[in-house]
Amino acid sequence: EAGGVHVVQTFLSEEVSEETQIKGRSARQGCKGSYSMVLSYSDLEKFAILETGPQSIETMKMSGAYMGTISAKRTAKVNQVWGGTQMSVQQIGKEHKEAMEFLTTLIANPSSPLLRTHLFKQN
Repeated sequence: EAGGVHVVQTFLSEEVSEETQIKGRSARQGCKGSYSMVLSYSDLEKFAILETGPQSIETMKMSGAYMGTISAKRTAKVNQVWGGTQMSVQQIGKEHKEAMEFLTTLIANPSSPLLRTHLFKQN
């Protein structure tokens, strides 16, 4: 109807920016285009959108809250994963700092009791 390309997205992007990029593929160089999304139950389950089973889709359909619900659930899932990643990065940073202190001490004073403490902690 709009002319131009019609893009069908068949997966739920983890990032809103990726979804925006895909939508943008439908309209290029001043040409009109269109976009739609077709998702499987497994895509919806991945983001906990079907917490109450397939009837969740009926609830979204009746309320007209498809994209709002999908977007909110996707954001919650990404935030959950991101929080775990942040904790991992902080832990790795701490361990790296301790390893660098160990190396510095090893080079400066190979008989330092701190080396033994560090080795016991690591093993």
